[in-house]
Amino acid sequence: MLFRDKRDWYSGDSSFKYIDRLIRSRSDKLLICTPYIDRYYLKMLKRESYKKRVMLISSKASEQKISEALRDRRRLYLILFIIPYSILSLYLYTTIRLFSYYVFIPILFAVIAAALSRNNRIRVKIIKKSFVHEKIYINDDTAIVGSANLTFVGTHKNIEHIRIISDRAKANEMSDYFNKLWQY
Repeated sequence: MLFRDKRDWYSGDSSFKYIDRLIRSRSDKLLICTPYIDRYYLKMLKRESYKKRVMLISSKASEQKISEALRDRRRLYLILFIIPYSILSLYLYTTIRLFSYYVFIPILFAVIAAALSRNNRIRVKIIKKSFVHEKIYINDDTAIVGSANLTFVGTHKNIEHIRIISDRAKANEMSDYFNKLWQY
């Protein structure tokens, strides 16, 4: 028998129940190796990366999607809204001596945005020499391996087979293996 008991594996169209729980866990790290990842999971990883260190290995097939999803939009917000509004407010103040709180609102927004902006801690490794086909998801004490890509369809609709490794020592072995892949 491949698995000691049925809790060690899952086969079906709801592998997200296990993978999402692993991603959202309170661990300090999240290591992921998958050839395909979509915007749904990239947003989830971005949110989680404020709380933990995330390392993602993927293939060239997902490179553009990953770079677009992880692009920082705060800079764009600053350029399109706060800076022009600040210039307009200062112009009104200097030309017609219109002094109001509107002069300081953009500055307040900028300060709040700077205070709340936390850099996500996602490190991405795109392996271009070969096609990465492994699907590995690891946190501090659990690892999941199997056929499920980190896409909404792959985890919510496709029938996939995954193995859940809940042993901390085995999860550490998988982490060591992931680190070797990272060096590839």
